[in-house]
Amino acid sequence: MSQGILFKPTPEERKQVEAMAGYGVPHENIAALIGEDGIDADTLKKHFKKELAQGKAKANARVGQTLFQKATAGDTSAAQGDRS
Repeated sequence: MSQGILFKPTPEERKQVEAMAGYGVPHENIAALIGEDGIDADTLKKHFKKELAQGKAKANARVGQTLFQKATAGDTSAAQGDRS
């Protein structure tokens, strides 16, 4: 992580952060993958607050949408859970 250098997120980094947040990747791991040498977790939270929140929300919405579509089509397998 570079010290003392002003960080400016790129549009591509914003997309990456949103996607990784949606996959449930911990903030520390996301921070390590941003920029050339990674960034501090606090820097991640400061510059990507919206993407961190929206990534998780969008992923939850997609899962809910898929479950709803399956249920309304008569597929109840996802609602049954693991019965082993």
